[in-house]
Amino acid sequence: MNMMYIGADVAKANVVLAMRIKGRVYKLPEITNDAAGFERLAQMIEQNKREHQAEQISLVIEPTGGYELRLAYFAHSRGWQVLMVNPKLVRDWAKSQGQRAKTDELDARLLANYAAERPENKPIPIWQPMPELVGQMDNLLGRRRDLEQLLQQERNRQAMYALRPTLSNDIVPNSISAIITAAIQALADIEQAIQDVIDRHPDVQEQLDQLDSVPGVGVKTLLPLFALLARWYAMTGGRGSDKALTAFVGLDPGTSQSGTRNRHGHISKTGDPEMRRLLFMAALGGKRGKNPLRDFYEGMVGRGKMRMVALIAVARKILLWAWAVFRSHTYFDPSKCAPKRLTN
Repeated sequence: MNMMYIGADVAKANVVLAMRIKGRVYKLPEITNDAAGFERLAQMIEQNKREHQAEQISLVIEPTGGYELRLAYFAHSRGWQVLMVNPKLVRDWAKSQGQRAKTDELDARLLANYAAERPENKPIPIWQPMPELVGQMDNLLGRRRDLEQLLQQERNRQAMYALRPTLSNDIVPNSISAIITAAIQALADIEQAIQDVIDRHPDVQEQLDQLDSVPGVGVKTLLPLFALLARWYAMTGGRGSDKALTAFVGLDPGTSQSGTRNRHGHISKTGDPEMRRLLFMAALGGKRGKNPLRDFYEGMVGRGKMRMVALIAVARKILLWAWAVFRSHTYFDPSKCAPKRLTN
């Protein structure tokens, strides 16, 4: 099949483009990151498609904090394949090709070349738009986290100002109090909106109950974990591997070695740091209970593993157990996690 790969380096205001077809890479004019720019891109692609007799269009982009999503949705609506690549994998591949320089134009060319030269047995997953439910939940949970952080910051300021001498006509304490009151109300509104989404989707409540049966999963972890797994399910069509999910969250091991120096126990830390924090806190709490997590943790420590390494492994175990429960629509079964006994 004659494939056309469009590498797109997306920024807030503009998009730098490169096209690869029949083994050659061409620079395309830069477009604005808005509807007018996307229509201009569509015209350029249609013209090149006819000229080069391309049969399939693949738009290759990296996650850039959400700036890429409007273009991704537009491309999907036009019937183009959208390939959302892992930036770390792209950079590693660039280094293997001897490319060290980095500019917007080079990045666009790199994306097109990376997709075109991927081995057939290691294709890049085709991006799909998130289901509306997942998008709503993501937005609401993100806003809840923002408000919680704002509320904590303002309460810290309130405590700090309470220790200072009182000044006449000092409006700062009143300002802080007003913001705290507004943040509390806004947070309550968001919590109600989250509950309304759940109430409109009875199947979501059932899945939340199932995830809640996983050791270590509690009130603070439950909804963010559900949103993460729902997003991962949509991204992979439900076929995402445990290894890939672990890497997506950033809990995959990052062992490094140089001469006699070995560094073990650290993780890649790609993905969402808040999700890793929640899973780590879930691991801290989960290992204290009488459950398979505690057995797993004590087994690792008993074999000489450092406690931090064991905790990270427990966090990873919670994630993978939750993924198995989410994908199978079943409750957690402790009997499947019992340690295997050796037989003679």
